[in-house]
Amino acid sequence: MRKIDHNQLSSIAGRKSFFENGASAFQAKERRARQIEEKQKPIKFLEKKVQAMDEVLAELMAEDIALKKILVSSDQELGAA
Repeated sequence: MRKIDHNQLSSIAGRKSFFENGASAFQAKERRARQIEEKQKPIKFLEKKVQAMDEVLAELMAEDIALKKILVSSDQELGAA
């Protein structure tokens, strides 16, 4: 008869536990992934909102610069006359 030491028993018990509860380990990873995805939703929404605001601001600044150029050129024409 072969003797089994403590390390082998704990190893066997660990393997048995893993095979009996292995699915829960994978479910925990899926659950964690879903939690992270849920936390990312508001961040993505706010990033899109900031990007849209940046685009509007860029358009307004471009129009402001164009108006300033027109005003400067008209002032120079009035000064020359």
